[in-house]
Amino acid sequence: MSGRKIILFELNEVPYKLVDHFCQTRPQSHLAKMLTKAQQYKTYAADSGELSPTKTWPTVHRGVNNDRHGLTNFGQELDEVNRAYPPLWQILASQGVKVGVCGSFFTFPVTDTIQDYAFYLPDVFAAESTAYPQPLEAFQAFNLSMSRASARNVSKKIDVSGALKLLPALPQLGLTSNTIGQIGQQLLAERKDPTVKTRRRTYQTLLSFDIFLKQLQKTKPDFATFFTNHVAANMHRYWAAAFPEDYKVFNLKDAWINQFRHEIDFAMQKADELLGRLIAFVDRNPEYVLLVVSSMGQAAFKAEHVSSCVGIVDFTRFMGQLGLNPKDYEERPAMAPIFNVAVNPDKQDCLRQKVGTLAINNQPFAQELEEGFFEFCFKYFQNYTGPEVIHVEGQPRSFAEMGLASVPHEDGVYLTGDHIPEGILFTYDPKQTSPTPTQRTKISTLDIAPSVLENYSVPIPTYMNSPFQLVA
Repeated sequence: MSGRKIILFELNEVPYKLVDHFCQTRPQSHLAKMLTKAQQYKTYAADSGELSPTKTWPTVHRGVNNDRHGLTNFGQELDEVNRAYPPLWQILASQGVKVGVCGSFFTFPVTDTIQDYAFYLPDVFAAESTAYPQPLEAFQAFNLSMSRASARNVSKKIDVSGALKLLPALPQLGLTSNTIGQIGQQLLAERKDPTVKTRRRTYQTLLSFDIFLKQLQKTKPDFATFFTNHVAANMHRYWAAAFPEDYKVFNLKDAWINQFRHEIDFAMQKADELLGRLIAFVDRNPEYVLLVVSSMGQAAFKAEHVSSCVGIVDFTRFMGQLGLNPKDYEERPAMAPIFNVAVNPDKQDCLRQKVGTLAINNQPFAQELEEGFFEFCFKYFQNYTGPEVIHVEGQPRSFAEMGLASVPHEDGVYLTGDHIPEGILFTYDPKQTSPTPTQRTKISTLDIAPSVLENYSVPIPTYMNSPFQLVA
């Protein structure tokens, strides 16, 4: 292998506005110190239509935009797109580069050559717990269980069975006493103030990172990825609490602001802790370069109270009312308030003829994204006050009959921050000792994959952009 080793830290949806604000308010943070030496780029998402991370991350990883890779939802079949436009980790591994991945989007279904990787921990939308090496599977099973329980609202339940299965693997996994102590403090804090349970999303990231860092230290891969969504989740909900001045129309109460104004900063503090640990690793292993990237950013959206959203609360009943039995389909993981399902070939026409007729208060919400893969999206039914009726082939059915209900939003909002095409990319190189210019060169998200490949002297596919010198 030629070139430097790379750690790709995927800080989902974080924009420079937040990075700069954090560094200004915390000038002694790891992030602030990192930026003084970092080569900085302002990325622009090259995707068409409404932005979502399930579009923009494949663009970063594959070097083509969503018009070509076609990925929009978890659960889509990947065989064809992986042949036509494989992700970075697949290309590099096929060329003998030692690769480790942790949580990057569309790492499930797992590759047939999983044992060729240094380590492989799929994203939290995986359908089952396969991971490599084998001790990681106990953690992945627990991680998936906790993620499913807190898709939109954070559950206070703990998967006790999964936790017990996880215990024997703890010594090999690398969970630190610091992380365990922080989780203990969080559970105690929840007993005093139940509203802080929303921070559990962040602590799942800390658990995953402990495992990632252990594997990084143990296997020293040439290329490794780590994905975290914990800051993005807080930005979506609490942007209006942190940056109320960003809104022309503001309809949230002071009590709400006071309750949630520190949540984004809390998430960034934890991200900063992780970056500090990676900086220390890279300083000890100067053959590495750390890249921090987001595939897009977020900005102010709507500052309004949203108490609930219509959703499917009984998926078996819902599909049964559409003429399908559980053996006819497989529910696929999705980001709330979306529900995905893959239907067996012999039942696809049965659902297909109904999907185009589904509507609530004259608003369609279902579509077939690709052959046999269907999406039910309820984002249009926030604060819904219309008739609790869904029309199927022109016939009215009650929400209760169909397995639907209005589901409360525990934090009283839906999206106060939403996606923008501008994202971040900056590097930390331990061999770079002098300050770098603060100018942020504008690049497309299509430029990242070919530039990573060039570092390893791996042939760049002809469908990708020309590379630039990302790593010195």
